[in-house]
Amino acid sequence: MTLFKQYYFSETDQKLAHNTLPSITSIRPAVKAIDESFTRSLQSALKENEADKKIGLLLSGGVDSSLLLAMLKSLTNKEIVCFTAP
Repeated sequence: MTLFKQYYFSETDQKLAHNTLPSITSIRPAVKAIDESFTRSLQSALKENEADKKIGLLLSGGVDSSLLLAMLKSLTNKEIVCFTAP
């Protein structure tokens, strides 16, 4: 399991965002663009760590980490081990 590796948007996604964002005039296309870009980033991270048998995820107890867990579950069949601090 790779611990504490941080992923950023790919260069392709950065260019897409730079070229697309000025033309987005409503919330729905903006949310769709962010969702697609974030999903691609997660898929890329999962491909880089194919050899890992498990995924470790630090949970904050908030909506953001819960959403990340749900997205990971929809993208992989690997075991996801969650950690939290009291």
